[in-house]
Amino acid sequence: MKFFLPVLFNPLILIFFHLVVITSLTAISQDTLLTFYYSKNQGGEIFEKYQAIKKDTGSVKHGLYRCYYTNGTLWQEGTYFNNHLAGEYLIYYDNGMLKQKLYFENGLREGNFESFYPEGSVMQRGKFSHDRFDSILTIYYEKGQVQEQISYRDGKKEGTSTAWSEKGVKINIRNYTDDKGNGVWEFYHENGQLKEKGSKKDDRYDGDFYSFFPDGVVNIHCYYSGGKLNKSYFRFNRNGDTLVACQYHNDSLHGTWMSWFDNTDPKLKEIHQGEEIGKYEYGKPAGQWKIFHPNGKIRITGHYQNGLYEGRWYAYYPNDTLKQTGIYRNGKATGTWKFYYPDGQLHKTGRYKNDEEHGKWHMYYETGEIKIIGSYRNGKRHGTARAYDKSGKVIEEQKY
Repeated sequence: MKFFLPVLFNPLILIFFHLVVITSLTAISQDTLLTFYYSKNQGGEIFEKYQAIKKDTGSVKHGLYRCYYTNGTLWQEGTYFNNHLAGEYLIYYDNGMLKQKLYFENGLREGNFESFYPEGSVMQRGKFSHDRFDSILTIYYEKGQVQEQISYRDGKKEGTSTAWSEKGVKINIRNYTDDKGNGVWEFYHENGQLKEKGSKKDDRYDGDFYSFFPDGVVNIHCYYSGGKLNKSYFRFNRNGDTLVACQYHNDSLHGTWMSWFDNTDPKLKEIHQGEEIGKYEYGKPAGQWKIFHPNGKIRITGHYQNGLYEGRWYAYYPNDTLKQTGIYRNGKATGTWKFYYPDGQLHKTGRYKNDEEHGKWHMYYETGEIKIIGSYRNGKRHGTARAYDKSGKVIEEQKY
C-alpha cells in the first residue's frame, strides 16, 4: 500500500518568481510572497503564496502557507514557524476534496495522520512520532471496510499485521520484528479456511510449511531452512493420499523421488498406484528410474547420468509387452532402436545419430511383412523410399 506524504513542490519542473505583495510592520517585518509556475502564454500561474520574515540569511517561511495546482485550485495549506511546518497541514485533490490531513511539530510529522479517497471516504489512518509511523496503520476500502492493519514502531513494522477482503474475510496474518518477517505467517482462502501456514525468520521461511485445500485438507507439507526448501517434501490429494514424496537440499531436489497416481482423477477411479520412482542429485535426475502404468506395470525404465538419459532405455505397453528400446549417450538417442506393436510384433527399426534418424529404416505390417524401407540423413529423409504390399510387391516409390 502506498502512503501519501506531503510533497511541497518539484524543483525540476518549476521556475519561481518571488513577489512581495504585503508588508506589515510589527515587531518582526513579515511579508507575503508569491512564486509562479512557468507559462509562455500567461507569464505564470501562482504556485505558492506564503508569509515570510526577513533574517540576515534571507527570507524564511513564517505564517500561513498555501500552494496551488496549475488550474488555480488549492493544493496544500498549512503554517510555518521559522521555516518549519507547525500544526495542521492539509493536502487536496485537484477537485477540491481533502486528500491528506496531518500535523507537524518543528518540521516533523507528529500525531494523527489521515488520507482520503477522491470522493471523501477515509483511505488510511495512523499516527506519527518524530516523523515516523508509530502506531497501527489502518487502511480502508473505498466503502469503509477495513482492508489492512499494520503495526509500526519507530517507523518499522513491528508485531502482528492483518488483511481482510471487502467481504470481511481474513486474507492473511503476518508477524514482524524490526521491519522483517518474523514469526507465524498465514494466508487464507476466500471461504476463510487456512490456505498456507509457515514461520519466517528475518524475512525468510524457516521450519515446517503447510498449504491446504479450501476444505482444510493438507495439500503440501515441506520444510524450509533460511528460505530454502530442505529435508522432506510431501504433496497430497484431497483424500489425504500421498502424491509426491521427495527430498530437498538448499532448494534443489536431492535424494529419493516417489510419486503416485491421483485416485481423485475420474480417469483413474479407485486406482492409487505408484507412478514414478527414482532419485535426484542436486536438482538433476540420477541413477535408475522407473515410471509405471496405472495398473502397476512398468511403462518406462532406464538410467540417468548427470541429469541426462544414459544407456539402454525400455518402454512397455500396459500389458507388459515391450513397446520400444534403444540407447542414449549424453541424453541423445544413438545406435539401433526398435519399436513394437502391442502384441510384440516388430513395428519398425532403424538407427539414430545425435538424437536424429540416420541411415536405413524398416517398417513392418503387424503380420511381420515389410511395409516401408527408407533412409535418413541427419533427421531428414534421404534417397529412395519404397512401400510394399504384404506380398512384397512395390506399391509406391519416392525419392528424397
